[in-house]
Amino acid sequence: METSGSAETYLAHQLPDKAKAFATIVGLLALLLVFDWRLGLLSLIPVVLGFATMTRMTGKGMQQKMTEYQNALSDMSGEAVEYPEGCRADKFVVLSEGCVAEEGTSDELYCKDGIYSHMVMLQTESQNWVLGYS
Repeated sequence: METSGSAETYLAHQLPDKAKAFATIVGLLALLLVFDWRLGLLSLIPVVLGFATMTRMTGKGMQQKMTEYQNALSDMSGEAVEYPEGCRADKFVVLSEGCVAEEGTSDELYCKDGIYSHMVMLQTESQNWVLGYS
């Protein structure tokens, strides 16, 4: 594990997903042995189709988009600020590698075509992402 973030991702998301997938297969195999082998085989068909579909949907294209998005997030790691409800920010400061990379209003930063505008573009684009065949 490289960072605490990757450890959290593995422990909170990937490990439980793997456990659920394994439990599903074990449960269906139990059905195969306990009830009727034909019922068990029939029950395995949707699982195999589901795994095949998910593998295609979360392929290289989505992996590249998520890598680009995560890289942009790490570039703006210093921009994480809590805003009280109803409070506007007059000025943003974008940090990159511990140094001030950009500062200004949202409109000014967006027009500069820098880290901030790239992050806004990725965040806006990601709202329309749909898992699909790549």
